Amino acid sequence: MKAFMPRKGIEAEFLANMLCGAGDELKGRVEIAGHGTCKLESEAWGSLLIPIPSPEKQRTIVARLDAVRGKLDELQRLQREVAAELASFTPALLAKAFRGEL
Repeated sequence: MKAFMPRKGIEAEFLANMLCGAGDELKGRVEIAGHGTCKLESEAWGSLLIPIPSPEKQRTIVARLDAVRGKLDELQRLQREVAAELASFTPALLAKAFRGEL
């Protein structure tokens, strides 16, 4: 288990977002341990280059990502609603079509 402690001048939420964004890169650095489990050595992830803008810019980036996530959540909610409405609409439409009501 690894714990990340951001240095002074690095916002924790910014670092978390950057690490999530580097997920594929980090997965590529995972090795298989002798007993068959996966491991991510400190040296492997420690060499990952993360650009560090000013703390103010970091907060701006995090705020933008949070806004985008909020929009994404709303779109996914709407998509689920539409899918549910379509699921109930299709049988009703077919029933009308077979009764000759269209």
